[in-house]
Amino acid sequence: MRCLRFCVIALMPLLIAACATGADRGETCDLSQGTNLFFGRNVGTLERVSDADWTRFLDETVRPRFPGHTVYDATGYWQGTSERSKVLSIYHDGDAATSEKLTEIAKDYRLRFDQESVLRADFDTCVVFVGD
Repeated sequence: MRCLRFCVIALMPLLIAACATGADRGETCDLSQGTNLFFGRNVGTLERVSDADWTRFLDETVRPRFPGHTVYDATGYWQGTSERSKVLSIYHDGDAATSEKLTEIAKDYRLRFDQESVLRADFDTCVVFVGD
């Protein structure tokens, strides 16, 4: 966890520079909050969360709370072992209600799929919507 905090802090100047770059191009840069939730798919050494399970989880738990989000495949590593994982990335205003929704998603996944934990990484960021 310390490494994650260090990495976020270390990357902050790059995020600020990205904001300045967007503004230099005449685009509006909005300060925002971001959260990545990391979901392992194994229980023990066996993959137990199928693609169909994941899709059902998104439909039932994530989409009702956050209709706008990004999901991507990842490979997680812990103590010399790896597992297929999913990362849920959400940009939001950082209020308490949003934080609670994110916590509910992580708790639901843990209970539904018998997981020890879900990693949550919150960060300050700057978003630019590039249009025509």
